[in-house]
Amino acid sequence: MSQMLCLVAFVLVLTASVVSMTHLHLATKPPQLFRPDTNVEMLLDIMANYSSQGIPKLPTNYKPVCHFVI
Repeated sequence: MSQMLCLVAFVLVLTASVVSMTHLHLATKPPQLFRPDTNVEMLLDIMANYSSQGIPKLPTNYKPVCHFVI
């Protein structure tokens, strides 16, 4: 009985997945992430500007020191 129930559940999930996939269609425009006026694109531009100006990177052996006492 439990095998039959598992099989029915599997078929239902499989059918729901196939029906959902048939309703998908290609996007007609790119996602908003790639518009030039979004915050993400502005942050990427800022990061590119900083990295192109040669901001020094931290040394590989850098260990931050915590001066706070709890």
